[in-house]
Amino acid sequence: MRLAILHPFQFRFARGIERFAWSLPESLARFEVETDLLTWCWPTPISWGQVLPGMRIRQVPYVRYFMDRVAIPYDLTWLVRGRYDWVMLFFAGYGEAETISLLRRFRSQSYCIVFHFPREQVPHRYNEFGRFDLARRADRLVAVSQHVAQGVEAQFGRSCTVIGNGVNPQIFRPHGEARATVRKELGIDNDAPVLITLAALEERKGVQWVIRAIPNLLREFPRLQYWVLGDGAYQGNLETEISQLGLKPHVHLLGQSCDVPSFLAAADIGCLLSYGDAFPIALIECMAVALPVVVSCHPPFEELVRPEWGVMVNEKQTAVVASAIRTLLQNPNRRHTMGHAGRQRVQSRHTWTHVAHDYLRLLALPP
Repeated sequence: MRLAILHPFQFRFARGIERFAWSLPESLARFEVETDLLTWCWPTPISWGQVLPGMRIRQVPYVRYFMDRVAIPYDLTWLVRGRYDWVMLFFAGYGEAETISLLRRFRSQSYCIVFHFPREQVPHRYNEFGRFDLARRADRLVAVSQHVAQGVEAQFGRSCTVIGNGVNPQIFRPHGEARATVRKELGIDNDAPVLITLAALEERKGVQWVIRAIPNLLREFPRLQYWVLGDGAYQGNLETEISQLGLKPHVHLLGQSCDVPSFLAAADIGCLLSYGDAFPIALIECMAVALPVVVSCHPPFEELVRPEWGVMVNEKQTAVVASAIRTLLQNPNRRHTMGHAGRQRVQSRHTWTHVAHDYLRLLALPP
């Protein structure tokens, strides 16, 4: 099978969609699926490391303006010549809808749309899929969670298959040596309690709610640390709040890191108090490293988190957030038990191998 993935932002961002588009082909290659990633060039691209076996990168040249227009003839040419069994789309507003519409003039093409975002969060993006009847004509519609699938079905009046995100548990795993190394580099004692969040620095990601809970914990845990891996436009707001609360010794905005597994292995509790998520890969990365998680009550966490490995809280109730964290910090055995349960859940349901199997079954069916 030959698959083409159209994703313009692969080398610009490091979000869940980009991790999906990079990691899925690696697992599909084990089943003799060749994947071409059709993407855009950027002036300061991020690195995803070595190109994966069975994967080829094709890039639209950077021309600064009107990239969505320039991409159409490039993508169309590659799709015509490539004669792919399937094309996978995530967006429709960056030339994808026009490209697929034009492709019909040359030949038929099976394609699926994978929705990585809830309808209520980005309604304009859902509207884009109505252009050129892109969603109506798609052979498959896929959503990464049931919450997202409900929005897809309401928008387009079609059934939608749910296939979640994945993680590599051989890379994301408990690692005592990495824990010691990272803590030594940051000057943190091995037994100091550490909270961690992986997220873009946006208001909806909820980092501020963890920060506001920390003063309630410092009397009992004076060496408490909170690490935040990510960057974004909300950083200035967070820095102001950290300064006003006198938390500079305790809260560290560490920016983007290429060594996320090591930082997770060095932490004790994963915190994700966000809303508007589809299926946060950061959640299962924390679980794979055997961290118990404290999450918000917003969808899709009720699908993904059980009391065996996580705690759901109202993120706006500071005392409740602090109480959930305090209870876990006070009970190392409970943290260990919950972390082990979370890792088992990932290994049984959320590896990239499982995701690849689900897509192979879906795409093997006749369009």
